[in-house]
Amino acid sequence: MQIPIYKPQLPPYESVEPDIRAMYTSGLLSSTAYTAKYTGQLEKRIADICGVPFVQTISSCSLGLILVFNILPKQSKVIMPSFTFNATLQALEWNDHVPVIVDVDDDGQMRPDLAEAALNDHPDAAAIFPVHMWGNACYPEEFEILAKEKGVHLFFDGAHVFGTTFKGRSLSQFGDGVVYSIAVTKPLSAGEGGLLATTQEWVYEGVKEGVAHGLWGSLDTRTRGINGKIQEFNAILALHALDMFDETKRRRAQIINTYRTSMSDLPIRIWKTRENVDPSYKDCVLFVSCRAERDRLEMFMNQKGIGTKRYFDPAVADMGSFKGIVHSTDNGRKLADTCLTIPLYPALTDLEVQFIISTIRSFYGAH
Repeated sequence: MQIPIYKPQLPPYESVEPDIRAMYTSGLLSSTAYTAKYTGQLEKRIADICGVPFVQTISSCSLGLILVFNILPKQSKVIMPSFTFNATLQALEWNDHVPVIVDVDDDGQMRPDLAEAALNDHPDAAAIFPVHMWGNACYPEEFEILAKEKGVHLFFDGAHVFGTTFKGRSLSQFGDGVVYSIAVTKPLSAGEGGLLATTQEWVYEGVKEGVAHGLWGSLDTRTRGINGKIQEFNAILALHALDMFDETKRRRAQIINTYRTSMSDLPIRIWKTRENVDPSYKDCVLFVSCRAERDRLEMFMNQKGIGTKRYFDPAVADMGSFKGIVHSTDNGRKLADTCLTIPLYPALTDLEVQFIISTIRSFYGAH
């Protein structure tokens, strides 16, 4: 049996085809200000879902994060987690900012107490940059309080968490803004793309200008920009993916809960859903005792035809390009050594889920 680490959740082609045909026939393929029919529909629908006044589509979440931090003065210090994907760090690197990394809890979420300690050590820091991991939410209320107390900006990397809520509220409603991914591996998949959602007009205007080459009312520019437009085709896919999102989220929750209950007796740990969080369940990440065990389990599963991913390894402080300030990172390094992601997507059949579970159980000699 061959089970890839992911498969995209695509809407039925027959439902998408009329919009693709209309877009193709019109010849209007890109989301410029004059041709953004489907992109405009997507932005409005996302704003309604998230309960925010401002949404900007972007060609990728990574570029969205880069454009958000393009708004801050260059060489600003930014507090970020010790354990995350490279794109979080790269958003700061591309803007010549100084990352100050602080440690995470056992589920990979940046700790507010350590962020506060880092801000005390670096009172000149300009922003806090937490990451919502795995489809779970981090500590949005605590970070919002901390940002207000310290007078700094608060931006969230929300690549994993479109559709996640905290106390019934969209994560878009916390801080100065969040950037979501709608890339191929995400619960809301459009092939590629990103979404800035914010309550702050100044953030929205800064990113909107940056996406359009930095143009300002003419062919002149007043800020550094880039071509960050999303394609109409991706907007069409996203709109149709929204129609099936509730079922996508339900199936992901069903699978991860099956993993949790069926392997609760094994010496592994799956991240826990935080209290008051309704997650989108982007990833199922296992944590084991040590790197050697993780590597053996990974090899065993791959030999059985099951795709896996070391999500995330290495820790930020050990990335080759990292040149920031290390405030604390021990737990981040431990998680990087011991993490392994297993398949979690709606196309998984019950038979495939049970095969994955039985394979992991057989590795540990359990039946």
